[in-house]
Amino acid sequence: MFYLLSITLGSLIALMLTVNSRFALELGNFQSSFIIHLAGFCILIPILLIKGRRKRTEGIPWYLLTGGAIGVSLIFLNNTCFNTIGASLTVALVILGQTLAGQIIDVTGFLGMEKHPFQKGKLFGWALIIAGAFIMTGGSSGNILYLFLALLSGAMVMLSGVVNAQLAKRAGLLRGTAVNYAAGVVTALIILLFMGSRPSDFSVLPSIHPVLIFGGAVLGVTIVPGLSLVIPRIPAVYSTILIFIGQCGTGLLIDYYLLDSFSRNQALGALVITAGLGAKVLVDLKGQKKTAAPVEAAAEVSVKLTSDHCVQI
Repeated sequence: MFYLLSITLGSLIALMLTVNSRFALELGNFQSSFIIHLAGFCILIPILLIKGRRKRTEGIPWYLLTGGAIGVSLIFLNNTCFNTIGASLTVALVILGQTLAGQIIDVTGFLGMEKHPFQKGKLFGWALIIAGAFIMTGGSSGNILYLFLALLSGAMVMLSGVVNAQLAKRAGLLRGTAVNYAAGVVTALIILLFMGSRPSDFSVLPSIHPVLIFGGAVLGVTIVPGLSLVIPRIPAVYSTILIFIGQCGTGLLIDYYLLDSFSRNQALGALVITAGLGAKVLVDLKGQKKTAAPVEAAAEVSVKLTSDHCVQI
């Protein structure tokens, strides 16, 4: 179930990025981020009131409350990179950043996640992933700063998922999501005040389609708890490949049906990246079989010894 959910979440992420980027063009990066988080928080309040049950939130480390700030940063980075170096280059680097961060999380057991040691056999998979990202970009290059920001954005997607997953364990899934959005509202508001933003900056809101205003919030309220469910239950590398399949596949469909464009480089690059991620998964599966074999053998010996002992008695 969690594998299918990962693919679905990837598709929703692609839709959310599309809606949020359009909304940002109409209203502005941080203004749109503030509205998205505010709308998401308002959606969650009645749900929490209806549910009625509360989980104790005392003793939650401060760093688990940073998910909202990470979310605001993600919206800003994604929109900035999309509008500066283009969609295909941004997507390729975001995927690379997600995969790299997923590998680091697996190896280090970051924030209490289960550790999965790195194996040399994964180097071939990494070579394919890098090659696929290069193919998706069409061999183009861009401003080094924005290339780094796109890569950072991908890493922050995984970081956000881990932080929110750990917060959900302590505060509950819906309550943790609400805390995430409340922190996002506060972060975006502080940034707007620092920038000297005024209420007049939001005067164009009535002329913007409601789908753009509320679409990102509705999708985000679905995605954040979804990632909180998936990430702790399957290895980060697995969730990365499944989310990528859903995200990239939906992105190609959006380009074809909504934007009337189709990039062969993106499609080919996506296949190569999928092959690279798949190669890494195969290495993991082989490692699990090798680990399982001695365990099963030990279990058989234990059962035999227990049986012999019973016979002697």
